[in-house]
Amino acid sequence: MEIRNGTYTLYNNTHMLVREYYGHGISDPDIDNMREISYAKKLGYIKGFTLDEKEGRYCKSIKIADMSNAYEVETRGRYKGQEFIIFGYRARSNVFGIMTRDEKLASRLGFISLSDGFILEVDAADVDEIWEVRGKSKLGLPLPQGLKEKVIIL
Repeated sequence: MEIRNGTYTLYNNTHMLVREYYGHGISDPDIDNMREISYAKKLGYIKGFTLDEKEGRYCKSIKIADMSNAYEVETRGRYKGQEFIIFGYRARSNVFGIMTRDEKLASRLGFISLSDGFILEVDAADVDEIWEVRGKSKLGLPLPQGLKEKVIIL
C-alpha cells in the first residue's frame, strides 16, 4: 500500500512526487526554480527519466515553469475513532505509522513525542478508514484537471 504525503504533479499522465531540488534555499535562482519529480519503478520507464535503484524510483529534474500543475496530498486515517495523519506503512509487519499534533490525545493513546508532533505504530487492522486529502500546493500552480479533493483508499 502506498501512503502519499507531500507535493505531487500529474505529469505525462502519471502522478509523480515533487521534491525540492538539492541545494534549494541557498539563494541561487537557478536551483530555487528547479524540482525533482519521481515515480515508482513498477510503473515502467518514461523517456527522459533516470532510474534511482536505491530508491526504486525513476527521477527527473524539471523547472517549476515546465510543470503545468501541482497539488498537496495528506493521507489520513481513523484509529480508535480519531482522525490521524498516516505517514507510512510497513508491509512486513502490517503496521501504519500515524501522527498527531494533539498533545492530550497523544498522551492518552501512548504516542511517542517528536519535535513537531507525536507518532505511533499501529496494527493495520486497527485502522478503520484511510483516505487522501488533496489541495493546492505552495508552488502556485493550478490543480490537475479533474483532481478529486478526497479519495477513499480503504
